[in-house]
Amino acid sequence: MTHDAKFPARIVQILLLPFLLAVAGCSTVLPEGMENHIIAADFLGEPAFFDTVDEQGKVIRDKDTVTLPNHLKRMKEQIAKSGRKKIMIYCFGGMNSFEETIRASVKLTKAIEEDSSEIYPIFVNWDTELFGCYLEDLFYIRQGFVDRKWGPPTSPLFLAKNIVESVIRLPANMIYQSQAITSLYADELFVEVHDALRPQKTDISWYMGKDRSDHRWSPLIRFGYVAGLPARVGTSTLISVFGARGWKEMRRRARLGFVKDPESKTDSEYAVSMFTAKQDGVFAYFAEMLIDYVQEHPDTEITLIGHCMGTILATEFLSRYANLPIKNIVFMAGASTVQETAAVIKPYLLQHPQSRFYNLCLHPRIDWFDMMDYMVLPCGSVLMWVNEFLTEPLSKEDLTVGVWGASIIILPRMLAGIEKQVTLKAFGIDDPVTNVGEEMLPRQHTDFNNPKTRFWREEFWQVPTIDVGSLK
Repeated sequence: MTHDAKFPARIVQILLLPFLLAVAGCSTVLPEGMENHIIAADFLGEPAFFDTVDEQGKVIRDKDTVTLPNHLKRMKEQIAKSGRKKIMIYCFGGMNSFEETIRASVKLTKAIEEDSSEIYPIFVNWDTELFGCYLEDLFYIRQGFVDRKWGPPTSPLFLAKNIVESVIRLPANMIYQSQAITSLYADELFVEVHDALRPQKTDISWYMGKDRSDHRWSPLIRFGYVAGLPARVGTSTLISVFGARGWKEMRRRARLGFVKDPESKTDSEYAVSMFTAKQDGVFAYFAEMLIDYVQEHPDTEITLIGHCMGTILATEFLSRYANLPIKNIVFMAGASTVQETAAVIKPYLLQHPQSRFYNLCLHPRIDWFDMMDYMVLPCGSVLMWVNEFLTEPLSKEDLTVGVWGASIIILPRMLAGIEKQVTLKAFGIDDPVTNVGEEMLPRQHTDFNNPKTRFWREEFWQVPTIDVGSLK
């Protein structure tokens, strides 16, 4: 049965489509030339294409006429034609629609090409819009498989289960959020941890920026956060109901980009393909194209950057295609766990001694107190939401690697033997040593892919080399 049979979820999406299009302004299209910087997968792991238009808005490439082999061939030819020796692969994070990531891809491509004559950017797009992911999981996904027969009839039971669980967890969630009101920022804790780490013999390069922000507004922000408590009862419940199931589907879609959903085949075809077929998702073919290109152009340098859930896509690339030579692996506020990150990064770096891994984090104060300004939302960054609302970590190793406390304390002991290839960095707050530009970016989770950060530059990943004492 094809995905056209996804009737209940699709009806809801169709009803909302006019509103979504009104917000977006128009359907997703690509300016001329951008088609060679985009690789995209839909919710089944099938390639997604978009109309290409010229400056007058005339369609010059109809998406319905594009095939994956031709698309990859054209991309490969364009990389060689550009003369750029550095390929940057950027994996977008979760909770994004194609409209959002395509607009970001166009904006970032322009900024990168203006800033560097060496980098050829390619953006990995995947449909992770939260509402669509939640409906997909609620109606059809059962034990990791698509169940068209019993999925829709049992969806009310799973919805009821989600609601009951969120209500039961609500008191504990409220207590956790209250810690941000009653506790002081434990900067001393991180200084103490760092002082303890510095004398240890480790070749890992690491640095945490300074918190130079003005804390005089903190009491007022805390008071406002108390006032928003009634509203947070509702928002916390909604996050628990919709977020957890949507998060599971997003992680599932990361894998489908490499191995497509078996529902696209008959049972007999699937049984045979389990033993004979190679990985058939669009990102698998993309990785194979890159391997061929590097073999033909050995002077090519590849950088793989993942933001938030994009790091989960990045770990899939690294684990499935360890023969793809990547010089720089950059995780920005990564949503992959410490365990799955180390399990992939360590063997890859052992196999590629010239490669380096950079793990970039926000300042711990931001991770802890972010969202307080909004009063009606739970405190903490998106990664803190993942750790507290969307997942149930079995141990500290299951915390997100993009949280500085988990990164600096847990990750080093899991990367023994490759220390010289690892950099751990937390940006400060209003800190000219680590933060970028007049706006002192990144200040929050979404700032990492802001063009103003110039996140594609190596200095953005590296620890500072200047005397920080002179800036006190």
